[in-house]
Amino acid sequence: MPTSSRLLSAYAADCPESARRLKAAEQGPAHLVSVQWEWVRQDAEEAPWPEYRVLVEAAYADPRLRQLFPYVSHWLLRFSTTTGSPFSPDVVCLQVGRGGYVVKASAYGPVLGETASPEEAVALAARHLPADIGPAVAGAYGK
Repeated sequence: MPTSSRLLSAYAADCPESARRLKAAEQGPAHLVSVQWEWVRQDAEEAPWPEYRVLVEAAYADPRLRQLFPYVSHWLLRFSTTTGSPFSPDVVCLQVGRGGYVVKASAYGPVLGETASPEEAVALAARHLPADIGPAVAGAYGK
């Protein structure tokens, strides 16, 4: 069976971002969350959508959201309490709406509210987080 260092070497040439995440995972869940936030923020910076960029930055500025594992699906900013796939059920989701920002309970769940600014959306999302939510933990949900 290949060692993780051999896997990293094999992935590095073909998938440098995947290799970077594998290496980060070896350093613990907090480090992997930090690396994932870097990737999400960089991706948002390169997106041709300034409203999305400011939403990602506003979410990153909130310490309770910043401790969770962020990921994006269909321009929906989602948060997991685990660092591996399958991810945990959404705790909240944020997206750019028509003329504002939308906070949802989950990707396909009910809308919790719509706001004019990304900061208001993040504050609303943070109010809907479970009181006992902690940093994301290593691994896939349910395993």
